[in-house]
Amino acid sequence: MGGSFIHLQFFLNGNYFLIAEAENFAGTAESNDRLHVIVAGKPSPQPESEAELKEGNVVDLTWEEQNAERFVLERNGELLSEVNETSYIDETVEAGQEYTYQGTAILKNGEKVSYQPITVSTKEPHLTN
Repeated sequence: MGGSFIHLQFFLNGNYFLIAEAENFAGTAESNDRLHVIVAGKPSPQPESEAELKEGNVVDLTWEEQNAERFVLERNGELLSEVNETSYIDETVEAGQEYTYQGTAILKNGEKVSYQPITVSTKEPHLTN
């Protein structure tokens, strides 16, 4: 082609991607040639999720729809459930404990979208005489 060039492509569908191609004067890119590209962009905000402590120490979790194939829900760093819905009711909590929930949407293209973690403290039982 007779000259060097850089070809840049941006894909901005909620994420920032950069594909860079470079050729030397001979029209090839040598493996020892280095191309450094820095792209700055505003990252996508984490989708929101909510937790509500219901009577009887039941935790009702909901999260934003992400057009996901499924949702993975962890409690205190361990797998709690995989669901296809945007809500989950955790009836296995114990009184007087603190639980941190982390949700991840698995999109149809295989991409993962993490939700903000939520911490819930359950109530101690009331003793009556």
